[in-house]
Amino acid sequence: MPDTALAIFTFSPVQSFIREARRAEDLFNASAILSNLAQAAAQAIGEQNLIYPASLSQSDMPNKLVARLPLAQAEETLQKAENALIGEWRKIAADARQKSGLETDEVWMSIWRRQVIQSPLWQVFWVYQPETGDYTSDYKEAGRRLDALKHSRLFAQCEEEGEKDSLSGQRSALHTEGKSPKTYWAEMVKENRVTAAQVKPDGKERLDSIGLIKRFAGLKGDRPFSSTSTVAGWDFYQQAKQNAKRELETYRDELANLKLYRARGFDSDFSYDFDLFFKETLTANRMEDSYGIKVSEKDLAAAKCWLNELVTKVGFAPSPYYAILLLDGDGIGKKLDVMKGKTASGEAFHRQFSERLNEFAKETGELLKKEQGGFLVYNGGDDVLLLASLQTAIPMARKLAQAYREAFAGLVEASLSGAVLIAHHLSPLSRVLADLRAAEKHAKAVQKDDWHNKDTLCVGLSKRGGEPLLARSKWEAVEDFESVWVRPFREGQLANSLPYLLRDDLRVASELKGEAVSALVRYRFQRQAGEGLKTDEAKDLADKWMKWVEALEEKLSESSKSQPESARQQAFEEAVNWLVIARFLGQGGKE
Repeated sequence: MPDTALAIFTFSPVQSFIREARRAEDLFNASAILSNLAQAAAQAIGEQNLIYPASLSQSDMPNKLVARLPLAQAEETLQKAENALIGEWRKIAADARQKSGLETDEVWMSIWRRQVIQSPLWQVFWVYQPETGDYTSDYKEAGRRLDALKHSRLFAQCEEEGEKDSLSGQRSALHTEGKSPKTYWAEMVKENRVTAAQVKPDGKERLDSIGLIKRFAGLKGDRPFSSTSTVAGWDFYQQAKQNAKRELETYRDELANLKLYRARGFDSDFSYDFDLFFKETLTANRMEDSYGIKVSEKDLAAAKCWLNELVTKVGFAPSPYYAILLLDGDGIGKKLDVMKGKTASGEAFHRQFSERLNEFAKETGELLKKEQGGFLVYNGGDDVLLLASLQTAIPMARKLAQAYREAFAGLVEASLSGAVLIAHHLSPLSRVLADLRAAEKHAKAVQKDDWHNKDTLCVGLSKRGGEPLLARSKWEAVEDFESVWVRPFREGQLANSLPYLLRDDLRVASELKGEAVSALVRYRFQRQAGEGLKTDEAKDLADKWMKWVEALEEKLSESSKSQPESARQQAFEEAVNWLVIARFLGQGGKE
């Protein structure tokens, strides 16, 4: 009889917990909570027993753990891990409640106990499989049993009455006896128990227990925290520091006179949220709504004047758009499924794979320290979530994809896929995250090889209102995206109307084939070429764009059961979308 067991431990929900975020702080804290819960479980299992992840020292812990345990102790150890996770959750919750400083009573506490303790959010799943000596088979069997457990476990429904919270819209908002949630939260801000920086005033935000924990957990430590507005204003701020230092300092002093709260732990040269670089923020209504202060338009006159001076000196206004990146390794499960055929030992492969993931996580952290404009949210090995400024997002995603490939060199062919979503800094974060997931799914819906190396990036442009525009491609096609496609629009070498006229041309001439289509594309590029772009250069760009279309068409034809004509039409549509995105970036993200 075997005396060891292969164990898999995981918990949920993950995606909905991340998705229920109103602001960037919720997103940062939610990812940190997930990591802390996994860390607590991993510590209970013991680092010496872990196969995946490779160690307890990585910056963020994945929510799936694989370990070898003594068979006689497996059930007891996994139960301890579950208890440790729940215990860590309750500790985080208690700390957040204490930090909030909110008024409570028995009604408030009854809601809290129900949501945090009596009907806990977390569903914990673990299984163990007695080892047979065939690691790969044991791993597959444990995975099969885990999937069956997830589909068979039943959970009691919990009744949530009254007015719901403003983050999830599903759970009862916290309040005290005799007060509606809206009245309660309005009073908490008015009485300065919480600031307008933490909770919107006048009852516009009403938190339940889960939302309160995310808002007040404060687990990110020294990792830079930034709002979506700060990320959107990053490129502008870098230019202001270099070329308009006097105007920046004077504007900063005018804001100090307004007694606005300062952003936490960001930049001492301008320790305010970068939403104050946007003219629409400097209105009496926005000051009260966002900062909880009542000022007149006259009070804001000097600040408005110096903001205008600052924008004039910099030479451009900040873009109201930022980017959010979601990248993960392709076919991790598939690689582990076939590992025995590629190496002498399935376990050795798995351990090496875990070590390479840990190395990539470290490299990601180092890369973001060196590169400016990236703000890490989650870094769990093959999963990376971060915010980035508009101009740095695509180059940063490409560098991460390259670092991932290099991390696995000599072990296995590996690739990273995912999405970069460009979104307005005032768009609801819950919608942005949903659009990001849709873009990631679009990137993954391509041809599968034996190792599921999709190696694809999807960039989405999500303007306020309407569905996001999506464009995907292999990584090598966007290696020179800035110099080849963005720069010509920025410098006026390609007319802003090119993508839209080209789209109309291709729809009208949908029956054209072969060289006739190429000739039409060359004609449109040459017609829309501006000063500084020679006829031959415009033709070369047109031919390069057509090669891009053909590569995408081939990939879509391989990965879809649809007719070739459908794949071709979709390839043209997405290639035009790439031009729309290049035009948008070339204009500096102007609406």
